[in-house]
Amino acid sequence: MKKVYVREEVCIGCRLCEVYCQLQHADSSDLVRAFKKESPPPLPRLRVDERGVVSLSVHCQQCDDAPCVQACLTGALSRDPESSLVTVDEDRCIGCWTCVLVCPLAAIPIGGIAAIISYYGMLLFKMKLGMDDSLDVFACHGLGGIWGALATGIFAMVAVNAGGADGLLMGNGMQFLKQVVGVVAVGGFAFVATWLLGKLVDVTMGLRVNETEEMLGLDISQHGERAYGGLLR
Repeated sequence: MKKVYVREEVCIGCRLCEVYCQLQHADSSDLVRAFKKESPPPLPRLRVDERGVVSLSVHCQQCDDAPCVQACLTGALSRDPESSLVTVDEDRCIGCWTCVLVCPLAAIPIGGIAAIISYYGMLLFKMKLGMDDSLDVFACHGLGGIWGALATGIFAMVAVNAGGADGLLMGNGMQFLKQVVGVVAVGGFAFVATWLLGKLVDVTMGLRVNETEEMLGLDISQHGERAYGGLLR
């Protein structure tokens, strides 16, 4: 008999393997009939183990192009033609959670806040503090990455990724604290390592070019090719 093996590194815990295995061993090939009508209900031959039971209270944002409607396996989700609201047909819903899996709700505040933090961080470092942050690396990648790591501890859901953990909004404040500790630890290591390497470069070959090369542009003076530099200011 053939066996099914799980690649844990790519599994996102959507449980669709259980759904389709259950359907494969049902008398009917119709999802709704197999899950709602058959008695006794068909049993899947494989099982996805979970760490605890998760209950969600989801406030739908009524997206214009709702991915949950398109992803629904049984057509239980649909948009009402009169009210334009996304509605659920509980008789057709089989509880596969695919709608939650594809919902982009958390991505909106994460991306929006990251853009604001990065932009105003750039203004702070460059305009207010006069720091020479080349390519605005720390303002964009540093501050944006810090917020992304913290946001993981806020919005994470086991329902979406069974290999992870629930975040702050799901009542798991400890996960958010772990993200904070991780940010501080990585930030401290990166700062010390960068400072030491910078001192080493400064002592051996010099860390900064001269004023003429800087005004000419590093692309030409250091790399011998034109990109954004080349004009004196």
